[in-house]
Amino acid sequence: MKHDEIREGINTLVFATPRPKWVSYFKSLMPAGQQLETTPLDMAAARQHHMDRIRKARDRALEALDSPWMQAIEAGDQEAAAEIAQVKQALRDIPQTFNLSGAQTPAALMALWPPQIPK
Repeated sequence: MKHDEIREGINTLVFATPRPKWVSYFKSLMPAGQQLETTPLDMAAARQHHMDRIRKARDRALEALDSPWMQAIEAGDQEAAAEIAQVKQALRDIPQTFNLSGAQTPAALMALWPPQIPK
């Protein structure tokens, strides 16, 4: 445990264990002036925000496959081009097929990530 803060008006040291990464992530979703610890988190909004992060990572993965696909087409390798096209389609389908609705807590939501996309 480490010293976290000294609250103003209280002569007591507040000790806290390190917070999980998701705490600062979800604090960014809170309206200004509200605290994550005292305000219920809108999990529907959190799921949408997390899916937006997944989409951004998916877009980078799609972009990375553009060059190999073009090289396969130029080389006349239809089999390789078809395989890459299947992978690209699977990536495009993630927002419709990857289910975040089962996550009921921020920690559970952060644990969900499509295996086809590097974090």
